[in-house]
Amino acid sequence: MENRWILIIVVILASMPIQVMAYNNIGAHPSINRYAVDYFEKELLPEGASIRGEESWGYAWDESDGREEYWGVRHTVSERRSKLLQDWIKDGGFSADEPELNMGLVHFYDPTNINEPWLTDPKFLMDNKFLEYVAYARDPYLVIPDLSAVQWAFDQDLGSGYYIQDYSWNDGLRYYEAALASDSRMNPNYGQAWRAVGETMHLISDMTVPAHVRNDGHPWLEPYEASVGAWEVTHYKGGQFLDLNYDQGTLRDLMVRIATVVNRKFYSADTTPVRYLEPGSGSYFTWYSYPQPSLEGLVPDADGYYYLDKRALAREDTSLFQPALPAGVLRNVYRLDEKVLDDQRIVLIPTAIRASAEVLDRFLPRFDARLTVEKFLPEDPDDDQYIVHATLKQVHVEPDAWRGYDLIVRNGAYLIETPPEGKPIEGPLSLTPLWATAPADPNFNDWADLFKFEPGTTVQMKYDLGGYVITSNKVTIPKPTPTPTTSKPKTMTDSPTSTPIPKASWGCANTAACTPDHPELCCPGTTFDDHPCAGCEPCCVWFMDDDPDINRAVCTPPWEKDAGIDVGNKYDGGCWQVRAFCSCETGETVDYKSIDTNPWSSLPG
Repeated sequence: MENRWILIIVVILASMPIQVMAYNNIGAHPSINRYAVDYFEKELLPEGASIRGEESWGYAWDESDGREEYWGVRHTVSERRSKLLQDWIKDGGFSADEPELNMGLVHFYDPTNINEPWLTDPKFLMDNKFLEYVAYARDPYLVIPDLSAVQWAFDQDLGSGYYIQDYSWNDGLRYYEAALASDSRMNPNYGQAWRAVGETMHLISDMTVPAHVRNDGHPWLEPYEASVGAWEVTHYKGGQFLDLNYDQGTLRDLMVRIATVVNRKFYSADTTPVRYLEPGSGSYFTWYSYPQPSLEGLVPDADGYYYLDKRALAREDTSLFQPALPAGVLRNVYRLDEKVLDDQRIVLIPTAIRASAEVLDRFLPRFDARLTVEKFLPEDPDDDQYIVHATLKQVHVEPDAWRGYDLIVRNGAYLIETPPEGKPIEGPLSLTPLWATAPADPNFNDWADLFKFEPGTTVQMKYDLGGYVITSNKVTIPKPTPTPTTSKPKTMTDSPTSTPIPKASWGCANTAACTPDHPELCCPGTTFDDHPCAGCEPCCVWFMDDDPDINRAVCTPPWEKDAGIDVGNKYDGGCWQVRAFCSCETGETVDYKSIDTNPWSSLPG
């Protein structure tokens, strides 16, 4: 049943603002997210990766658009924008609280109440039918949604009104998978994914606010939240965070673990203990909102401060002006003064930053980028064509949010060339190779093409995946090694120590990629032998530039009988360099025009 938060009506009648958000979303939350990104970059960033890539597109409601503080049905309509990864995440700390009143209602989680872990603090007002009627007339969507922060963070919503969750953790995973699979680097799913990371960080941070894990709706000022702004986050960010095994279990487990520890070790202003004097007995008893933290066994210092884990837990207030309650005479209460709040900030702000950094660490998928570069014509020392083969393999590192996903990358690939004594030159790559045959489903997980490189050039692959950058190993094109010259003319039947020559049956001409080191790139049945015509079956041999009898190349496809042009390559003649044929009877080359079957072939895909 929908429970109306009647405190809202009280606010309307009194014309007074209500505060249910945790850290302020103007200063505190964006600052926490910002420093979480910094912490991740310094302490958790995997080797060979960066988060300093180009801007990405998405949809955002930013601080410059104004705050939707209390009323209006989903007035926060996001606009398409382009931002850096860091800014998307930082601004997610702001947008997670918009519209503020409504979002604040789903930012609570009580780890001690399994059946109702959401905000139930104001239920004593919920049965007033008149106020419920007034609330419904004012805004039919303004209800207590019975959703906890954990549920909201992990994609459970009501699917109507304000409570449609578009930026949960699971939404972020879905956006990022779609962003990688798009053939456009400018697709908006990258920005949506980073915004979801920032909003999830916001919810994780809220679990370090005692009021939000102790069912304290605090309709008025909450001293810890009020004491934390951008300055305080900057001032306390370097402190020691709680020891919570941040890299263990799922992110949901971590969120619950943070809430549980903060619930047990810290008071909020409205959940501190109270101490009563029982009439007639002269004895005292202490009433607790929660079993922990307990004052039993703790001895206050001379100033009335109780300590837990060397932190001021609360200060005993022995003021004479305390109200009377039916249970007895209220004698002592326990306050959160500036010293107590300072001890809370010292540990809770660093904990919020460390936990938020874990969100980004869990979110980024890991990849192993590998690059190989091989000569297209290894037998030709003057050939400057190279086959570049790049692979981007998903790697699973526990705890892994991406296990079970098969991430396909179709955008953001660059080839980086660094000439000898020159500056790096980045060139974006197309899904469709320029010279190789494109596969049926082109992607950058397994990609190859042909390039020309100057000897001494260093080659590397870069993948900018929405600002998250992965780089491959580097390959340097070797400089040619001078070989001694001899007066003996080079023939195809040189000494047995010469490089083995590939051969194949008619109708399937091997390319330069077919070598003894790469038999998988050869035609079926290809063997390698020192003699080009071993076995006296039809065979093809590599043409040699210094052999005057082999001087023709054929353009394919299509192949036309008796067609041919002078020897060339794909760059200056539009054709592939190919081989002539030998006669197994005479060992001499055979004119290709005398052969009825087309044995010529372009580079296979």
